Amino acid sequence: MIYRYLTLSFLTAVLLAGCNEKWNDAPEQAGQEIRLGAEFMTKVSSSAFDEADRIGVFVTEYDGDFATELAVSGNYVDNGLFTYTGNALVGEKSIYYPVINNVDIYGYHPYRETVESVVALPFTVNADQQEAAAFKASDFVWAKRANVAANNSVVNLSFSHRMSKVEIEVEAGEGIPDLTGMAVTVRGVVCSGTVDLRTGQPALSDTALVRAVLAQPVVLGTTSQRFQAIVFPQTVSEGTYLIEIALNGKKYTYQVPQGGQIFGSGKEQYFRFMLNAYQKELLLKSASVSDWASNGEDITEEIIPDVDGREALMALYEATGGENWTNHENWGTNTELSEWYGVTVEDNEIVALELPDNNLSGTLPVELGALIRLQRLVLNGNLLMDTIPANIGNLSQLEELNLANNDLTGNIPASLGDLRNLEVFDLSYNSLSGSIPRRVTLLSAYDLNKVGLQYNAEGAEIYLEVEGEGLVEGEQYIGDLNFTTQAEINTFAAKGYAEILGNLTITTGSGSDITNVPVFAGLQKIHGNLDGYNNSSFPDLAYVGGNLTGRDEYWTAEYTDKLTYVGGNMEIRGKDIIGFNNLEEVNALTVYSWYDGSTLHAMSVNGFRNMIRVREELNLNSQDGIVQGFDNLTEVGGEISLVYLATFPEFPSLQSCGGIDIDNGGKEGGIYNGFNALETVMGNIELRLEFSEFYGFESLKLLNGYLRIYEGDYLSSIPEFPALERVENNHNNISGIHIECGPLLAKVSGFNNLVTCNGIRIEGEALQEVDGFNSLVQMHYTNRLADLNLSGNILTKVTGFSSYAEGGISIDAPLTIISEFASFATGNVTLSNTCLTDISGFNALTGGNIYLGNNSQLEHISGFNAVAGQYKHPNYSSLRKVSLELASNVLLKDITGFAALDTLGDFTIRNCYSLETLPLVNQLTYLERLSVENNYSLTTIPAFQPMIALENLIVTGNTALEDFTNFQSVLNENTYVTINNNKYNPTKEDILAGKGKPEE
Repeated sequence: MIYRYLTLSFLTAVLLAGCNEKWNDAPEQAGQEIRLGAEFMTKVSSSAFDEADRIGVFVTEYDGDFATELAVSGNYVDNGLFTYTGNALVGEKSIYYPVINNVDIYGYHPYRETVESVVALPFTVNADQQEAAAFKASDFVWAKRANVAANNSVVNLSFSHRMSKVEIEVEAGEGIPDLTGMAVTVRGVVCSGTVDLRTGQPALSDTALVRAVLAQPVVLGTTSQRFQAIVFPQTVSEGTYLIEIALNGKKYTYQVPQGGQIFGSGKEQYFRFMLNAYQKELLLKSASVSDWASNGEDITEEIIPDVDGREALMALYEATGGENWTNHENWGTNTELSEWYGVTVEDNEIVALELPDNNLSGTLPVELGALIRLQRLVLNGNLLMDTIPANIGNLSQLEELNLANNDLTGNIPASLGDLRNLEVFDLSYNSLSGSIPRRVTLLSAYDLNKVGLQYNAEGAEIYLEVEGEGLVEGEQYIGDLNFTTQAEINTFAAKGYAEILGNLTITTGSGSDITNVPVFAGLQKIHGNLDGYNNSSFPDLAYVGGNLTGRDEYWTAEYTDKLTYVGGNMEIRGKDIIGFNNLEEVNALTVYSWYDGSTLHAMSVNGFRNMIRVREELNLNSQDGIVQGFDNLTEVGGEISLVYLATFPEFPSLQSCGGIDIDNGGKEGGIYNGFNALETVMGNIELRLEFSEFYGFESLKLLNGYLRIYEGDYLSSIPEFPALERVENNHNNISGIHIECGPLLAKVSGFNNLVTCNGIRIEGEALQEVDGFNSLVQMHYTNRLADLNLSGNILTKVTGFSSYAEGGISIDAPLTIISEFASFATGNVTLSNTCLTDISGFNALTGGNIYLGNNSQLEHISGFNAVAGQYKHPNYSSLRKVSLELASNVLLKDITGFAALDTLGDFTIRNCYSLETLPLVNQLTYLERLSVENNYSLTTIPAFQPMIALENLIVTGNTALEDFTNFQSVLNENTYVTINNNKYNPTKEDILAGKGKPEE
């Protein structure tokens, strides 16, 4: 078992004779100070202590030959504080050796200001370790060096982890295309206990509660992710639901099997799960225990399957007639396994089993799958029969698998495709039949330098079978090819291979002397990546298992229409691209303009007619390109990016995609009408358009992102989105619909089926009318209501919105016609810079802050008759109070609306020059703050309701106001009062004393 420790270095010296003061600051003789270095430390966060980490140090002095037991106080050094500065450990005080006696030195981290017990120091791991700081703070390390004599040599303290680490790796399985957003929780564990500073031994607290620990993500991919957490050392009983994984609203669990789960001090427990959509229980593929400091490299115990190496070897011995082997020295005896013939052991692990030509006769036992540290399994030249056990695929460290020259039968197990470290793979001269599992063929991408599959069933090569098509003998090449010389590529192309089980890379230009790529006549299948594809060199190519990258000025259907399968990403550069019409599916597709070294040319595309699905992104990028085709494309899993095209494909069959980004580069275009079959977009739609007219999106129902239309200087119409029902944007700072109208776009309408949206913002210099949205019910982000925000210098008409009930309304425009908003019940209302003479409607509104400002023609307010003053805001548990502000409405003379208003938090009236009396206050039963400012015609303050007690009163700049008598009933000694620049300016005391107006 290998331990890797955390190391502190103490540079030591001997103290002067006669100096016995603890923490002595002034030794009479130099060179005897204990100094701490940090050259070799390793801790959970990195390979060294982090800067500003604090480490506690105790030192106890021997009594002659007898050690003194560590105590809370009275030690030679009590809880000395050392801080890591980035290259050294610096103590609060210098430490010196005692005159005669030796010492024991203890260290621990994290440091505690007060240590009340060295026998049971309390420590708790964090229940939420998602952030790196919380994960780090859950680690406790300890060290002790005993019987240290005063000298000038380095004293090393080897620190070790005292908690237990859990590492969880999750792979996407059946029905799980993406692990993004996954959360992992370790459940049913105790998080609190104590650590004995004398021994470093942790112990659970008797009163600690069982809790759940949120793990920290450390490696996040789309199909594989890894998490880690620190737990207190403990044993979790069988049946406990230990691991929980949450993804896309579903939860998957792992239950502790029989025997329980041990989390040992200083140990790292590793779990590897396969997550399948249709299984609530996680599929455990492997689990192991290692010393924490080894970072999992030195696994000391494999949990699956439950059999040790000796038992696995004996299973092989018994299944293959071990007594009759040519050499079976020490097999079955109690000697060390390293003494058994053919067995190699390193660090207490079996790493090689080599018994070639040794008369093994029988079948391979499944127990061999337990030797999970095995690097070489060599059993060639024997009499082995029957099938190859599938769990040989468990031997993930295997570098050489040689079972040649036996009598093995059946198919090669697909699980052997998991052996990603193989360098030698030889199954030749057996009786194997059938096809090679596809994953096995992909082994050639992992630098195999020796593969043997020849002379199996019926004396023929074993060939990969794809869609039922078999190949004939002699047409395979197994391995990777990377051509950089002309002679090399010419020689290989002439051999006429039909299939390459590996990657093919052709490098031209810098670093290569290839000037002409020859024709690979007859080459039908490449199972890895093809980099260097061109139009005419692969006339028979039908299958590429990995990525396909190619560049050529012209692509024709004659040479490309035989291609029917690309398993990875496809990237094509060209000037004129016609073809690829039998390719149905790719992972990601990029097609972009031809570049000849100095000029980026326009691209013409007319192909991809039968492409049905792009699993990830579709990128079409050209300088003034004309792109047609994609008539049968029904699904794009990622974003569709159309950039700088002059003519865009219409995608008449497309039903779903991950997002749309269209940018025609500021070029004035004609009329576009596309995406009319599209029903679902799982991301954003961004349209930067210079078309004169834009139509389409007739079937779009769900947008799981935002819609943004902008930079359209020539655009006079936009799509109406007549079927769109939901916009579920998750960007809190971006409106779900944001339309920035150009100088020619006068009207936005046609969203009449939209029910919910995360904010709408429509603005533009030429915008005159907004209509529709009659099904819209609510708008809100995750944590707040969202706004309908409309603005424009000549926007005069806003209609529709007949169902809009919850959200917010902000309109800044010279309106003369506005919707009644007859259903609007909850949310803030802002109307500014309108040309309305009366604001009516809004009579369903019960609560929300209201601002009416700078409405230059406004004379009357007759709406808002259901606003009562208190309302239930969706984001708050308690009732909220309405605030009302009327500002700079210079012609406003009276208010007959707000009939139900009885409560206000804030009431502000300012710069309403035509108001002669303060409105509404005579019907209020509650008012907290009142501000009356610069209302030049205001002369009268009506009587308040007797229940009102103002917290704040501001009355300033009302040049005609001189009677404050009615304020007497609403002021008290706690009211904050500001009165100035009015015709008469009494003090609060004057008003309370009945002097609210000038004496006659």
